[in-house]
Amino acid sequence: MQWNELASVGNPTKSTAVNPIIKRVKKKEVRREGVPSQARKHFELEEFKAVIRALEEIDQDELRLFTSGIFRYQFSMVGRIDCSAHFQVANFWKNPQHPEFSILNRLCWSKNVHEERNAPTQILIGATDSNFCVLLGLASWLEFSIAKYGKSQEWFWNYQNLDDPDSIKNRADTQLKKVLNSPAFTRV
Repeated sequence: MQWNELASVGNPTKSTAVNPIIKRVKKKEVRREGVPSQARKHFELEEFKAVIRALEEIDQDELRLFTSGIFRYQFSMVGRIDCSAHFQVANFWKNPQHPEFSILNRLCWSKNVHEERNAPTQILIGATDSNFCVLLGLASWLEFSIAKYGKSQEWFWNYQNLDDPDSIKNRADTQLKKVLNSPAFTRV
């Protein structure tokens, strides 16, 4: 819908007054004039491996298993940390067809999930490289978590018995930032 100057309704980016401003801002962005870009770049292969290795070196067992597991899971699901923090125990099953090397799961939380069919059951398969093996991360965390907190947990990544996905996400994010800001970490 076009912008209606009199009623101030419609799409403001279609306004004849706003369009020249938007063009100037875009031009300044391209020329890198103004605030530095907040755009994030994805991890390169070696960077991801370095992150997992750094997380695996954490002295505290619970934090080590939690962070390395949740980031392997996020990588495997090609998701966001927010989505991974919302992984529920009820959406985690053994795969009856191939129980020796795969599991089934459903990730119902995502910015694009609005209907049941948008969250299908997915198969997770192990990897020969421990940096990427989601089953290694899930199994290690699950064994530790059940031993420490029992089986009656709602959220899979219940670090320190947290039952709030936002707290889980923030804890994982904080630890990742520590690794990335460490002088030992080199960006590619």
